[in-house]
Amino acid sequence: MLKESSLRVSQIVGERVLRWRVSHGYSNTEFAKLICEGPQTLGRIERGVQPIDIGLMCRLCNAMNMTLCDLVGEKRIDEQFEDDVAQSISAVLEFASERVKELRKKYDA
Repeated sequence: MLKESSLRVSQIVGERVLRWRVSHGYSNTEFAKLICEGPQTLGRIERGVQPIDIGLMCRLCNAMNMTLCDLVGEKRIDEQFEDDVAQSISAVLEFASERVKELRKKYDA
């Protein structure tokens, strides 16, 4: 669960970094220098596949002039978590419903 949550944070941060960088006219190389990373690392960050530690998050926030909450987007993570839970519950209910139907057929026959 922790790894999954960390991946979700990386994806959210990556989307926001890419959107911010492009909207502010920075090239990959220019922005990579601002955050003291190489262009390839920045590409992995923007694709959401680069693990992001607190030091990198701070450098991103400083370069983008935003707070950590703005970057990570707590509300969005909470909403996504609620959606994930709702989907899981729905899948369990669907499975249980199908299983009940199977058992009824088996024992009613």
